[in-house]
Amino acid sequence: MDPLSITASIVTFIDIAKRIKSSVDKISQNRRTLKELTSNIVHELTELQKLCQRREGVLDGSHLDYDLTLSLEDLQSELTDVLARCVKILEPHKRTRFHTVKSGFIAWIKNAEIEADISRLKDHVTSFHRRFTYITSMRMENSLLVVNTENRARMNRMEGLVSRLLIDSHISGIRPPLFLDQASPDGIEFQFLRLQIQKIVDNLSFISASRTFAVDDFDGSYTRPLELTTYMTHTGPQASLMRVAVIKVLEIIQLLESKPSSLSIPDGAEQLLDLGNYLWDLGLSDDAAAIDTWAITIYRTLMMGNNTAFMPYVAWGLLNLASFRSGTQDGLNASKSAVSMYKAMVDTITTFDYSSHLPRAIRNLSVELMINGLYKDSVESAKEALALQRKVSDSTPLYDTWIQWEASGEEIVVFSSARHFQRSQNMAFEEGMCLQQLACSLAMVGRYSEALIAGNEAFNCYQALVANYPGHGAYDGRLRDISESRSGWIVIVRSPSDPSPFASVDDTSSEDGQSETTDIEEEVQTSVLTSED
Repeated sequence: MDPLSITASIVTFIDIAKRIKSSVDKISQNRRTLKELTSNIVHELTELQKLCQRREGVLDGSHLDYDLTLSLEDLQSELTDVLARCVKILEPHKRTRFHTVKSGFIAWIKNAEIEADISRLKDHVTSFHRRFTYITSMRMENSLLVVNTENRARMNRMEGLVSRLLIDSHISGIRPPLFLDQASPDGIEFQFLRLQIQKIVDNLSFISASRTFAVDDFDGSYTRPLELTTYMTHTGPQASLMRVAVIKVLEIIQLLESKPSSLSIPDGAEQLLDLGNYLWDLGLSDDAAAIDTWAITIYRTLMMGNNTAFMPYVAWGLLNLASFRSGTQDGLNASKSAVSMYKAMVDTITTFDYSSHLPRAIRNLSVELMINGLYKDSVESAKEALALQRKVSDSTPLYDTWIQWEASGEEIVVFSSARHFQRSQNMAFEEGMCLQQLACSLAMVGRYSEALIAGNEAFNCYQALVANYPGHGAYDGRLRDISESRSGWIVIVRSPSDPSPFASVDDTSSEDGQSETTDIEEEVQTSVLTSED
């Protein structure tokens, strides 16, 4: 029996079932149970019809099993018999008083028999529905299994070719064809990459569950897999981000499959966390977050055995996850956890000074708080970040080249009364970003005069960086962003009665997070994406 014949038969069954229901409804003495049974039969046959229509593609070109075909024929026969009995009860008779009483009595006596027949019919319909659903589902699964097997075979062949190509090019020093350097988001290259990422996620899930990464003690020695570096011994364009990501993925797969315990050493952690950053840069934020989440899970477990050794990797992972999930509650929670982790590292780890990392983590928390509408909390975090960064910068020695800029001297706002600053390049940039974040947070709660003070100093800092390092993308972008925001704040401060160029955010609206998004907030979101960690 083909799919069209099955569907046509079910339509006929529904018609018969509706006639049975109509017959039952006409006998006023019938109990509610009997009426419910007939309603259920009609409903289940209707659902079976919908199922047949949905699965016609699955059954196309195939035939039902012999037993199911017989069951379908038996069901039709049973439906017809029950309908005949119902119709017979309702056959018209001569309308004498005695015959009317007799007909009603007979209908009442046969009520139990009809109910038993309809109950068996309902069970038959249900059984057929379940068997039909099971058979069509199995055929769908088999079809999907065949397709998945074929796709997996093709991807395995491609994986072998790509891996061999990259390994050979690494050994010979000759760049392979540029298909990875010209990848498109909907191309086979991204499909290949995402398939390999899923393989890594599956491996990490298994490793986490089985704890094959756990070691009692480690001394940093292990056998590295073949390092597929992106460096080529020839002149030419730099390898694309896609090429770097694919190589990193293949390295990590080899690492996980050959020696999962390598995750318990620093280099294994760095490879895994670096991969998340590569995927983020490629626009694969969900994949980046998945890799990062598993990394955090594994290194939290390893922290139980060696707290100080693995705490930095958990903190690093949390900071990355906050960026990957920026603007969501998950991102905010990750950012808060990162700050707590860095504070603990500053207090407990003596082999390395993490005090310079803490202001950055707090500054990122301020950004996340602001993006999530918690403006007052954002201001407090921005203040804390700047105050800590000032202390770190003061204790960092200057090198041959330093950055000098003019400061405001407004200690109450920018935590320093100095009129000029001299900082190393990195410290200057970190301080500039803290000043910029404080300015934006203050503006979001309507404190534009203070925002302008911090913004002016951030502007001076970025100007000095650009002057010393012309063409630096991050410095140029930051200077451009703060210049735009600063222009708006100047207009508002000079014309407080007409703040029309920008939307002002008062303290009340900022408390409940209901204020409208302004141009300033959009600027800060852009800054988050362009900041250098």
